Amino acid sequence: MMLAPFGNRRRHTSLNLRTSAQPTRRRMMLGAGLAIAGVLGSSPLAACTAPGSPAQPPQPSKLSGTLHYMDWELGTAAAQERWKKVLERFHDKYPNITVEEDRTNLFYEKLPAVVAAGTPPDTANLRRQAEFPALVGKNTVRPIDTYLAKSTILKRGDFYDKTLAMNSWQGKLYALPTSAGLYVLYYNKNLFQERGLKVPDLTWDYDDFDAAAVKLTKHVGSDFQQAGVQMPSWWIIHYLGNHDVGIWQGGLLDKSTCSRVNYDKPEVIAGYEWYQKHLCQLKTMEPMGDASRTGFEQGTAAMRLSYIQINTFQDKIGDQFPWDVTLAPLGDKKKPRVQTIIGSGAAIFNESKSPDLAWAWIEFMNDPQSILEQIRLEGASNVWPSKKVMESKEYQSSKLPPGDKSVFIKGLEAAKFFPEASWEMRAMGIQPPDTNLGKIFDCTGTPREVLSPAANAINGTLRQAGVGCS
Repeated sequence: MMLAPFGNRRRHTSLNLRTSAQPTRRRMMLGAGLAIAGVLGSSPLAACTAPGSPAQPPQPSKLSGTLHYMDWELGTAAAQERWKKVLERFHDKYPNITVEEDRTNLFYEKLPAVVAAGTPPDTANLRRQAEFPALVGKNTVRPIDTYLAKSTILKRGDFYDKTLAMNSWQGKLYALPTSAGLYVLYYNKNLFQERGLKVPDLTWDYDDFDAAAVKLTKHVGSDFQQAGVQMPSWWIIHYLGNHDVGIWQGGLLDKSTCSRVNYDKPEVIAGYEWYQKHLCQLKTMEPMGDASRTGFEQGTAAMRLSYIQINTFQDKIGDQFPWDVTLAPLGDKKKPRVQTIIGSGAAIFNESKSPDLAWAWIEFMNDPQSILEQIRLEGASNVWPSKKVMESKEYQSSKLPPGDKSVFIKGLEAAKFFPEASWEMRAMGIQPPDTNLGKIFDCTGTPREVLSPAANAINGTLRQAGVGCS
């Protein structure tokens, strides 16, 4: 069993494109059985410091060479076509830059490995919960404050403060925010209308959500006909985050406190009890997976708690039924909203062979005018960290859900990032011990029975590594 049910999951649209903007493609070989955290810990890169950046940004016409870029694969043909159009716009502006892409579904393994081997790409997007603590915390990524300060296209004030804070460490910005992964609530309008229920809005808390999930669930005998809700097991971290409760404290980037997992705290146990109630007692949902008989995309789940994936749902649902999206429920109606967020930031590696080209790429991909052109062509399919994008007429008038896009701005203003235990431990070079958390999700053990022993095992491993709490 993994350290936590959300331990090794993917948080972005899966990627399948293996083409590049030019005929060539950078090939990166990995040694068999490479232990990512261990290699990083012993790598000479840990002692590297960031080289200086240019006095002035080079002009586009003067930039030339090969840019190496690594990212996840693209999961649908539509996503691949959208990406080709982005590359075409980049080559229109930078005709002398050849882009060599390395796209892989093993990004989470491959990127740290090539960085440790001293052959990183020039740039890649670092997920805040995964690659960011592992790579930034070991000084393999250069600060980009100077680049941003000299940019004529991007300004620090263009970004929502919470997204900059997520990508900073010790007062320096190490990755330019490229995505803002708000965790939200999708809902099927038809199914709410059939039951005569009001659709979710920003006033909902989890009590409202629970009541609706029960009313929207249908069984035929012991079989699901319609699930009131779909949510992955890792939603617990976002439920707790909405209550301003963290599962994890400490870690590689927070050396001001000892490291521990909070599975033994009453409020964390209560969060797992809430999830198990829906799965095992109320039976408003099925475990998500290949065996599920219900699904939001198929119109047989009334609600889904998940991350932003508007394009994916739009591609799969089409005109089968009307749907919309709003922010996750409030943790407490008497307190200000806490909106859990993850996301990625584009980084330049210390050993990048073409840092100026890397910045040109980062700058272009985050240029509000380029993003707005994309929105005009394809619709507002994402949440961007840029105020110029989110508050633009193009974004607000897009026909893609949500109908009221101001909800995403409210989410960005209330955003808070919560580190996750398994990612943090691996970033520190510590292998999480086996636990029995799976008993919670197969209904064979209560959270109170399972979580306290798991906390003892994990926190004991942290103490043995010299970073845990006494």
